[in-house]
Amino acid sequence: MDRPPFETPCPECRGKGSIALLISTVPCAKCSGRGTLHPVLDRDLLEFDLSIRTRTIFRKMGVRTLRDLSRLSEGELRANKNVIELTVTEVRRLLATHGLRFAAPAPT
Repeated sequence: MDRPPFETPCPECRGKGSIALLISTVPCAKCSGRGTLHPVLDRDLLEFDLSIRTRTIFRKMGVRTLRDLSRLSEGELRANKNVIELTVTEVRRLLATHGLRFAAPAPT
């Protein structure tokens, strides 16, 4: 499997994209079944200096990496009852630091 030079094999699934369990095979949770990790997009959000409120919101929403975060629209983030303007500003700043932004809102 050819991969871009900047991506590395996932340490969990060893680049296979899936993990063999006792009775079945499941997609690797760390690399989402891709078998590779992107050096920026697949960074865990726990690596960043975020407020406790923001970390708790991400945990409850199931957002673990920058890739997950960049797939969220600002409206989806604001829909969480615990999000305040400071949280949105903090997330926008984090995304901008890595050349990312919120996803476009879903068409209605």
